[in-house]
Formats: sequence, C-alpha cells, structure tokens
Amino acid sequence: YLWVHGRADDMIISGGENILPYAIEDAIRKVEGVNDAAVTGMPDEEWGEILTAVVAADTDIPLHLLDSHLREILPAHHIPKRWIFVRDLPYTASGKLHRAAVKAMLERKEDS
Repeated sequence: YLWVHGRADDMIISGGENILPYAIEDAIRKVEGVNDAAVTGMPDEEWGEILTAVVAADTDIPLHLLDSHLREILPAHHIPKRWIFVRDLPYTASGKLHRAAVKAMLERKEDS
C-alpha cells in the first residue's frame, strides 16, 4: 500500500528514494536564525533529482550548523545536497508556499 501525505507532485525522487519535503522544511525552520525554508528537487544526471534547500534568513547561518542539525534527526537521504540562501520565499495569495515559484527561481539561478 502507498499513502501519500501532501501533494503527490511535491514528491522528490532522489537516488530511487521517494522524499516528501515537509519534514525536512520543518527541521530546517527549527534552526535558530532561520525564518523559512523550502525543499525541492532539482534535476541531476546521477541521482535523478538532488535535494535543494532554499533557506530564508536575515543573517548568515553556518552551513555546518544546518547540516549537523538535520543529520541528528533525519535519515541521510533526507539531507539536502545543495543549499541556497535568500531573504524571503514566495507565497500564494492563500498563504501557501509557492513551490513552483521556488523551483522557477532556482532554474533562473542555474541559467545565470
């Protein structure tokens, strides 16, 4: 049996693992200094998709702090391989994280 919690199109498939971003985002938000977080999959030849975390913070947060925090509470395949830091994240008019806009923002960064 398969139960999907959340939207099926939010599913990230990395290295054959099906990963939903919600628990990862919640764990990142618990780090002091983090205002918000979004996790998405970006295309990768080796893994299919790589976990990419987009973190909104007003100050610099050491990457090793985020990484070690997540490694304490999440399985290894839930640790983002790529981190992007931004001022804020896009939301829809109804107040939900605009995942398509986050992905488009990352694609624009890759093109530039």
